[in-house]
Amino acid sequence: MAVSIGGMATNYSVGIYGLDDAPFRSAQPITSDAPAWPVSDVGHGRAVVEAMTVLHDPVTGPINAPIVARLATGERIGARSASATIAAELSGTCIIGEQVELETTAEGILYRLGS
Repeated sequence: MAVSIGGMATNYSVGIYGLDDAPFRSAQPITSDAPAWPVSDVGHGRAVVEAMTVLHDPVTGPINAPIVARLATGERIGARSASATIAAELSGTCIIGEQVELETTAEGILYRLGS
């Protein structure tokens, strides 16, 4: 099984693959009755990190560290690091459960590490 998340936490897909030589059979999309996560597209102030990764360039190393965080309202939001130095700091570490400071700018939703 392969799982993929798109640009937003609400866009995802699952593919199931096998090695048996069987005829192709199309499957209908499966929907869930689970409540959708409330998502925000504007963030200011503190939020708690729920998921993170560090993106690496093969030549220059860590270039960004996108996160999914939960706001005090319970909404989730995606953000990226405010600087490349944050990505380098976070390489090989985990900040899940820690607080960050969010800011919505013309560049998008950015975060800085909380104190």
